[in-house]
Amino acid sequence: MEKAKLELEKAELELEKAELELEKAKLELEKAKLELEKAELELEKAELELEKYQLLYNRITKLTEASRFSA
Repeated sequence: MEKAKLELEKAELELEKAELELEKAKLELEKAKLELEKAELELEKAELELEKYQLLYNRITKLTEASRFSA
């Protein structure tokens, strides 16, 4: 009887441990998802900055060409 009680407690503790490990895995997955979202936003920001500098370069190029023709 005592042995069965101890085995039951052991099984309950193992179940609790497994549930905690599952919760930990879920939190790690959520963290990874947030890190991915952050990286995607950083990429989008970089793409927008690139576009901004490309537009600026195009304007400078047009102004340079215009000043050559007017000179």
